[in-house]
Amino acid sequence: MEHGTDIRNGHPSIDEPRLPAKIDPSETVTGFAIILGVIGAVLGLAAGILVQTATGLLPALLNAFIAVLAGGSAGAVMGGTLGAVLGVVRGRRVPKAIEEP
Repeated sequence: MEHGTDIRNGHPSIDEPRLPAKIDPSETVTGFAIILGVIGAVLGLAAGILVQTATGLLPALLNAFIAVLAGGSAGAVMGGTLGAVLGVVRGRRVPKAIEEP
């Protein structure tokens, strides 16, 4: 029997003190990438509008769309890198898959 686990349903028993939540490094990478990707997209849109030189509506929309994609991509890459660095600094390792016999 595992440490404080109920055999019937595999859930921790009520008497067992709750352990602190552990965040998987892949969740950290994904979370930071999403958050900074959205921030980068907003900043890219603002920068695209600020330096707009197009005279027509369609070129202006295309420039804004490209600015959103560029800012979002840069933010996602930076967020993923930051999440990976934080995962390494905290000493967490990606769990290995355990194959049952």
